[in-house]
Amino acid sequence: MSIEKITLRKPLLINGEYRKELTYDIDELDINRITKAEGLKAKIGGQDTVGTISIAQTDYALHICIGMHAIMAVNSDIEVEDLQRLKGYDLTKLAAIGQRFFIEPAEQEQATSSEQQEDTQDTTIAP
Repeated sequence: MSIEKITLRKPLLINGEYRKELTYDIDELDINRITKAEGLKAKIGGQDTVGTISIAQTDYALHICIGMHAIMAVNSDIEVEDLQRLKGYDLTKLAAIGQRFFIEPAEQEQATSSEQQEDTQDTTIAP
């Protein structure tokens, strides 16, 4: 993957400037960022998350926090507090980034041979 961007429905004020687009890169997420995302989820959730067990692939709040860290990984001027001001459907865009982290992209294999592929369909008719 490479640097991608999301377009916000409502511009976000960051360092005195309104930003309508935010770039991110899932490939820049490392163990430190993932554990910070988990810690952020616990901090934001407070007592609601104490003693609960969740599965990362279905943990919506964790997806949002991972999305935040994918943005911060390539935007050194953006802080967690900036992204915590996002609301509504802009949060779903963060969650979509986090969800994609748990789904490995399919690598497309392209045939490199110029030879025609063999037709293996059986066309015989039984008597």
